[in-house]
This record gives sequence, C-alpha cells and structure tokens, in this order.
Amino acid sequence: MNEPFGYDTLVWAKSILVSRLSNNSLSQYDVLLNIIKNLLKGHPFDENYLYAQSHNSLTFDNTYLCNFEDVQPENATLTVFGCLSKIIKANKSPALSNVMNNLMINFRDAADVGVGFSEVEVFDFSQKMASLAVKFPNSSFTFWGKIFGKVSNYFIVETNFANEFVRIAENAISTTNDATSQIRSQNTRPSFPPEIPGEGLNSKIYFVCNGIESEWVMLPHVTPDQIRCSRQTCVLLSGNLENNINTYPPFPGKEKHLLRAQIARISAATHISPADFFQPNEDGEEAIANPEYEPLSPSELADSSLENWVHHSMFILPQGRTKSAPALKPESSSHGEDEEEDEEEEEEEEVGPPLLHPIAEDDDLDDGTPAWCVKQSPNGTVLVSSNYWPGAYAIATEERWWNVYIGWGQKQLSGEAYRPINLHPPVADQFDDSEEACREVDDPSHEEEEAWLAAHAELNADVADDENGDGSEESEEEDDEDDR
Repeated sequence: MNEPFGYDTLVWAKSILVSRLSNNSLSQYDVLLNIIKNLLKGHPFDENYLYAQSHNSLTFDNTYLCNFEDVQPENATLTVFGCLSKIIKANKSPALSNVMNNLMINFRDAADVGVGFSEVEVFDFSQKMASLAVKFPNSSFTFWGKIFGKVSNYFIVETNFANEFVRIAENAISTTNDATSQIRSQNTRPSFPPEIPGEGLNSKIYFVCNGIESEWVMLPHVTPDQIRCSRQTCVLLSGNLENNINTYPPFPGKEKHLLRAQIARISAATHISPADFFQPNEDGEEAIANPEYEPLSPSELADSSLENWVHHSMFILPQGRTKSAPALKPESSSHGEDEEEDEEEEEEEEVGPPLLHPIAEDDDLDDGTPAWCVKQSPNGTVLVSSNYWPGAYAIATEERWWNVYIGWGQKQLSGEAYRPINLHPPVADQFDDSEEACREVDDPSHEEEEAWLAAHAELNADVADDENGDGSEESEEEDDEDDR
C-alpha cells in the first residue's frame, strides 16, 4: 500500500504548478484554478470543455502590462493623438449632436439592407466630421459617400455654398483655370464657361479626407471641360489628390479635379427623393422642401414601378453644364465652313429633362438591365440602387430617407469593354505595296521630252517679261519721286 502524500509533498507539487514558463504566461496552478471555478458555476464536465478552458486561460483571460521602463518617450507618439484635442473640442459643441446622431441612425438603416460600414468606422468618421464642423461652425455637413482608391480611399462630405468658402474657392478656381487653359490650347473642340460658385454644378462644396488621421481638403469647383473629358475616360483613382491624370483626350487638371467631376456626375444621376418631398422654386431650376409633404409608406416606396421616386438634382447637359450657354471661341479657329457650323451649333440650345422627373422614365442600360432596382428588408427599410452607377443607393424608412455612394466612382459599362475615343489626327494607313499600286510608269520618248521643254520655255519667257515690266514701272515711279 502506497504511503499517503505528506504536507511537504503538497507544498513541493504546488510550487511546481505555480511556477511560470515566462514572465507573461499563466502558471499551471492558475489554469487549474480557473477551470475549477467554471466547473463550480455549473458547466458540464467533459474533455472538450477542459481543453477549451485551458486554452482560453492561457491566451485570452489574462493580460499582463508591459514594463513602462521599456517604453521610450520618443516612440510613444501616435498620429491619431493629434486629432484627439479636436475631437474633444468638437464634442463640447451642442450643435454637432444632431449631425452625429443622424449619421449613426442613417447607417443603422443602411446596415438593415446590407449597405454601409462597421459601427467602429461610422463612429470614427462621425468624430472626424465633428472636427470639420468646428472649423466651419456656420455650415451644416452631410456625408456624401466613400470612393475607393488603389492606394487609399476618399471619404466625402457635402455642404451648401457659403461666404466662408469664397476665399478658398477663389484659389481653387485660379488653379483650375490654369490647368484648363493649358489643355484648351491643345484641344480644337469648343469650350464652355464654367458655372459660377453657388449655382448649378458648383452649388455644393465638397471636403475629402483619406481617414481619421488625415486632414480635410476642399475640392475645387468643376468646369464643363472636366465633365466632358471625364465622360470619355475610365480611370481608377489612386487616393492622392495631386496625382497627374494621363489620359487621351488630355484631362484638364489633376486627380482632385477628376474626383470633383465624378462627384458631380454621380450626384446629378443618382440623387433621388420620394415624390412630393421637394417642389420646384419659382424659376423651376432648384428643388426646395415641400411643407405639405405627407410621408409615403414603405410599401409605396418599394413599389416596383418606381413612380414614387424622382430626381431632385439638375441634369447635366452634353456641354457639361446644367444651363445651356454659348460656346467660347477657341484661340485657333478655322475659317469658312467650320465657322458656319459653329454658329449653327451655338444657336441650338441644349435642353435636359425637367426637374423632379420620375426615375421610372430613365432609359435602360444597353443590355436591357433596368436603370434602377428596389428591394425591402423585413424591417421595412427600402433600398433603391442604381445600375448605371454601381454603389449609388437611396435608403428610406417611413420617417426619413438619404442618399449615399460607396463604390469605385465608375459608371457601368453594360458588360462591354471600355472603348476609348478615336485618336486625332487619324493614324495613317500602311503603304500598299501590291503590284497594281507599285506599277512602274513608262519613260517618256525623246519627242515628248522636247515638247515638254518647249512648252515650259514659253511659260518661263512670259513670266520673265512680266517681272521685267513690273520692274520698269517701279523704276519709273522712283524716278518721278526723285524729280519731285
């Protein structure tokens, strides 16, 4: 019969169990103690549970702080801490609570239909918007969307044009005009004047950033040349606003100008609202809120006919403006028939569809796909998505609605490969070296050569006589002048 364990044996065994393999690991005694505690709480006793508890105890249950003496002060500075003071200052402003609360509520509705960001990203971005609102306290900001880039992404915020943006906008306009003039000198197409700040495509101001650690940058105003050129190119953004755009036809500006042009195109094509929520103003050129609006039910908003959704943004004309304007005369304009054709084009005024027209009237894609599709979640949230611009959504409930874009900033190609425009001037054809094209001409005979020389000799003599006659007349005039 074995001798029972004594007190010394128990102390020796416990000392072994208490010992740790390293400074940051748990002892075997602590692991067994945690397992017994969980068993006493009523958990079943099996091998799988013991293994799971021992694994969790060794990895997740306990965390040891590192030695603060090992941390160097110069290595402890993080970029995110630079935004901390701005965020704390922004949270003290009561005017920002509604903006951040609305953003959280909107993304909660978006998550109900499978669109949006994570809660952590939404919270971080709401704090980032708060820092922007502190800088411009007299403006209200709305989250426009997120455009993906090859290196970094763009988070975009929209606000109405105000006087506090005039000075910043003037600097942006001068830079844009310089870039446009350089491209315009290389382009023979007629150019159109840009819309003034506060009207048309420039009625909104947009700020972008690459993340919570980056600064807000105000985008410049857009020009018709940039709109028209962006329609003819297909470029993925990189995430660097100062990146050069190498395309044909040459784009008049940098990536920030291309980003602004894509934002204008997406907004004009995909910003929609429930019917009767807006009404046109006296001029019929701007949508204003309708005070007598009665909210539509989710079933009405989810109707497949799409008659209860309308466009509340102005249509962009082919010339790159929302209002037709006469073309500017190019510096190197040709004469004759070309000038007459330009005058005829100037006389024809471009007209787009009326404001607040139903989205059901939009044309289908080339492959027959409808321009819009609608679905409804079990909770009643309605999602209307654009097939022309993948990533453009309108999300609505019975109490609220909003527009958001999350995508690559590219228009749908209808399943076909991108086809660039024809190069100008056209490429020369290859030389035809067939026998018919390269047939050698027979040499002229002696009689033909003599006749040719005689004919040209008479012509040369007539030309010489004319020159001598002119010279004699000039000399006579000079003599008369000398006599005077």
